[in-house]
Amino acid sequence: MNKKTKKVIKFEPRNEFRWNNNTSHPNYIFGKVGRRYKSMGITHSEYTEVNGKTKKNMPLEFNPDPKDSKSAYIRHGIISDNVESYGKKELKNFRFSETDSANVKSKRRNYIRRRKEHKKTSKHHR
Repeated sequence: MNKKTKKVIKFEPRNEFRWNNNTSHPNYIFGKVGRRYKSMGITHSEYTEVNGKTKKNMPLEFNPDPKDSKSAYIRHGIISDNVESYGKKELKNFRFSETDSANVKSKRRNYIRRRKEHKKTSKHHR
């Protein structure tokens, strides 16, 4: 008997900033699954429109870009995009402050937890 084995694509943790060419904004990349990055968008806007609804973005205490003095926000929701959609070079000078870093880690943890819960509930029963 030959059993078909499904290839499991693992979540590879990342911790970097790159320019997202599709959104024209810098993104914080926290993981990679196959050929797709999982990231959070960084913006100056307090609100983001998602599917016709206005969502409030998460404010950051300090802008991750040291050259920018404007207030910054993490966009509502997680962006999943092809690796090719991002810049080839990391944005080296970008950093989160300690308090912002804790909030971003929390958002990242919640996403990963929800993803695992979704996998458990979506398995087929025989």
